[in-house]
Amino acid sequence: SNSDAQVHVIVSSVQVLTTNPVVESWGHFPEERDRLLRLLNKLPGLLLISGDVHHADVLDALAGIYPQQRQQRIHGIIEVTSSGLTHSCVGPFYGALCAPILRAFATNRFRGVTLDNRQRGEVGDSSIANHGEYFYTGRNYGTIDIAWAEDESTRNIGTVKVNVHSDTRHIVLSTGAIYIGKRGTTARNHLKNDELSRVRGCVDGHLRPVSEKMLLVIVILCFSWIVRRRNDRSSDRSTISVLVPNKEKRA
Repeated sequence: SNSDAQVHVIVSSVQVLTTNPVVESWGHFPEERDRLLRLLNKLPGLLLISGDVHHADVLDALAGIYPQQRQQRIHGIIEVTSSGLTHSCVGPFYGALCAPILRAFATNRFRGVTLDNRQRGEVGDSSIANHGEYFYTGRNYGTIDIAWAEDESTRNIGTVKVNVHSDTRHIVLSTGAIYIGKRGTTARNHLKNDELSRVRGCVDGHLRPVSEKMLLVIVILCFSWIVRRRNDRSSDRSTISVLVPNKEKRA
């Protein structure tokens, strides 16, 4: 927190801001994640870089705090995940589930606050799928572009842009040009204390209504099966009690 560097790129082997409980992340350790975010919060020019999940993702700590905003007016702590060059989540037999799972857990996903106001579909190859969703399921790699300000006396670094490229070198995701300087910035210098406590976690509860309905259906089906089994057994016992006297008469 005492660093005077103008840009801080923090690398994590696993995701920090994801709400997806399927993958390993800091979200499975909420107390440790909270401590990490509070430690890094006031660093200027902060970017989180992560991998491990075999897909690309752009996340923002403020996205889940203000979900009613279709496009955020300002961004908070940004995380870009790029993974990987040799494998993607669509490769295994369960690959068809990758995109639906990412869509289901999109609470903290970046929503396009940039200096040049570019949207996901306007960057790179316009034929690329997943427009507007800020994730990419193919093989990929990332780059960071820093445009330093000409006037160093203002301590204004200009802009930072993180791009995710496909294995054919097309840009498939981009944060756009994010202005991180002190004047006219689209970035917060830091999140407020109450916002830090409200950063959405790994299991954020947004699927709870659906889960409760599914659980109710499962309970009803199990109860129906148990009742049916008992009725079948009672019917079998009645049949046996009738057949036994008939055998005795024949004897």
